[in-house]
Amino acid sequence: MSREKHGSFSLDLYQGRSRGAGYRLAYVPGGQSSLELQRFGSSGVRSIVAHNQTLNLEDNIRHRIEINRDTDGGMTVSVDGGRVLSATDRSFRDPFSGITIANDGGDYSIREITVFGDR
Repeated sequence: MSREKHGSFSLDLYQGRSRGAGYRLAYVPGGQSSLELQRFGSSGVRSIVAHNQTLNLEDNIRHRIEINRDTDGGMTVSVDGGRVLSATDRSFRDPFSGITIANDGGDYSIREITVFGDR
């Protein structure tokens, strides 16, 4: 749940102990690209796909955000059951090591995170 229309929030799925490579889902309220799926690593951050429409998560209602990635690199992001992002990226083939959550000035709350996958 987001309570304010400033700041940003991101969730990283990373590989390795340094947490320096993986995928990032970035949310910027009121931004031109309100939700963006990015790839990050030693060469920097690259946008894979962006939702270029307003996404209002500041309505004081809980929202369900789901990130899925299949074995062929197909990724989807859904908000409240509706698909908002879809892309394919095969940059990372190994399993992910963990999740990092970052808040840059907003007021966000997370009720639950569930991770499914193979190890």
